Amino acid sequence: LEFRRVLFRSEVMVSPDDNFAFVTLQGSNKMAVFNLKAAQQSGFRSSGFVGFVRLGDQPVGMTEHGGLIYATSMQRGPGKGPAEGTVSVISMARAEHGQQTAVLASAAAGCAPSRVMTSPDGSVVWVTTQQSNALLAFSAAALRTDPPKALMARVLVGPNPIGETFIKGGSQIVVANADNS
Repeated sequence: LEFRRVLFRSEVMVSPDDNFAFVTLQGSNKMAVFNLKAAQQSGFRSSGFVGFVRLGDQPVGMTEHGGLIYATSMQRGPGKGPAEGTVSVISMARAEHGQQTAVLASAAAGCAPSRVMTSPDGSVVWVTTQQSNALLAFSAAALRTDPPKALMARVLVGPNPIGETFIKGGSQIVVANADNS
């Protein structure tokens, strides 16, 4: 799959039914959507490109739960330095059909939010913020209904946190700090 050089890929996610691929394009403000089933049926003579979903500037991380995609956008300020980023809630079904109304809501998510994951039950959305040195916890329900009030907790972690994963059956989170200062 070819994109202009300025649109480098950051993360790829496949839908639970393996029919669609979603690609964040960090050098833009878009997530690309591809119909993998259509691409396979054409013998990959066609990319199956469906369209773009507009997100905040510099989209990077994404995860899916219950038909919703949660995506982070790092944002860049006027001087190209870090600014308040966002976490967006996207309807997977709408994105799969190329609808411009796929983004349901967005909330402020610290400076340079990077990776995102949901709790095993989908009730909490966890976001690492590279420039804020924090792990943020958002109510998944409030992200859709009242984004400004969705933030539940801010846990300070080491410098430049990026990766995150659950351990101990989802009761604990390990955060990978890049510390590339």
